[in-house]
Amino acid sequence: MFEIDKENITKTREGYLFVYAQICFNQVKRYANLLEFGKEGEGFRQFTANIELEAEILECKISCVLSTALFFEAYAFDYCARKSSATYTQKYLDKLDPISKWVIGTKLFCDEGLDQGNEIIERLKKLFKLRNNLVHHKTKEGDNYDQPPPFPDEFTPEKCIKLLSDFLLYLKTTDPSEDFADFVQDHIQSWFKYTAQDCDFYPILWEA
Repeated sequence: MFEIDKENITKTREGYLFVYAQICFNQVKRYANLLEFGKEGEGFRQFTANIELEAEILECKISCVLSTALFFEAYAFDYCARKSSATYTQKYLDKLDPISKWVIGTKLFCDEGLDQGNEIIERLKKLFKLRNNLVHHKTKEGDNYDQPPPFPDEFTPEKCIKLLSDFLLYLKTTDPSEDFADFVQDHIQSWFKYTAQDCDFYPILWEA
């Protein structure tokens, strides 16, 4: 959301981009806390505690996939708009799918763009495929109408934040001038270091 020259920050842009990274991280810690501490119900809820736990774990997984995809899509536009202009990006790049926007955008503005065959980009493609399946979900015939389908193990919250972190490192390698990638990466590390451990008290984001 910003560029840095030798003297100060330039080309700042505002939006929800950084918030999406925060939401993703919140779901990671929430998920970890649920797995570690579970949920305890009082009264009749003690009989439904496991059902509630499973539902909240699934909610974490879905929320994390969606927020991670939102981050990558918003970041693609932000990156291209800072390297050129919002007008240029909207006219020539914004109608591309997010993966194409990243691959083509970095090829336009770097000596070498992101390699579409790189395993990180392959994981990103799978993330957006899952995101599309969730957003445009199609039900199917079956007897288990009260049971959601199995969620892919490759996109649990900790794997979503790993993809986000891996991508930032890859982008920084491709475009050493992309200081915003360092900014987000530093905050992710800080959040892991200073987060709360109580599952009823979600991560402290005061450093953001």
